[in-house]
Amino acid sequence: MRLWYCRRRVFAVDDLRQAALANAAPPSVGAFVAALATGLVARIESTSLALDDLADAMGDAVYEGDAPTLPDLAPLRRQVIKLRRHVGPQTAALHDLARLETALFPRALRAALRDSANRATRTDEELHEVRERLTALADHMHMAQTTRMGRNSYVLSVIAGIFLPLGVITGLFGVNLAGMPGADQPWAFAALCIAMGVIILAGWALLRWKRWL
Repeated sequence: MRLWYCRRRVFAVDDLRQAALANAAPPSVGAFVAALATGLVARIESTSLALDDLADAMGDAVYEGDAPTLPDLAPLRRQVIKLRRHVGPQTAALHDLARLETALFPRALRAALRDSANRATRTDEELHEVRERLTALADHMHMAQTTRMGRNSYVLSVIAGIFLPLGVITGLFGVNLAGMPGADQPWAFAALCIAMGVIILAGWALLRWKRWL
């Protein structure tokens, strides 16, 4: 059976390695675990705060309407989902460690583990809130886009309704058949233009009267 694994750099472990090289390594296994938990939670907290600030900036840009282009929320939402996928099990593991009654974790270390577990819980809740805000922001953007498209379609429909009679008239007078009224009169074209203008005004007045405009 072949086992596959993904090797990734863990900065909290690098910090402990640097501390060991500087002769400042944790004095015991329990202290090492507590220091590792503190480092992991600290980096997750900083990442969570950065995502929260980015979500705030996107929300301000969208809700205040001063963004030249709408932000792409998909990469940020994927990042939040991936981070929560790691934070959830890590939070549960830290709470389990903090409840262990073992000589590896004296009272002071258990208190440090409880603090790390509580911070991880807050971070998980913050990430959940960021995800909810991004979902609400995506819904707002979709609703605004749908409303804008509906308004544009309404305007186009009104314009088409006003100019539809003109298309019928110009199509009727465009036939090349004998007997068309005004074909031999020099004022016929001007009269037709005036008549079409009156029809446009009448159509606009009708839409205003019906309160469709």
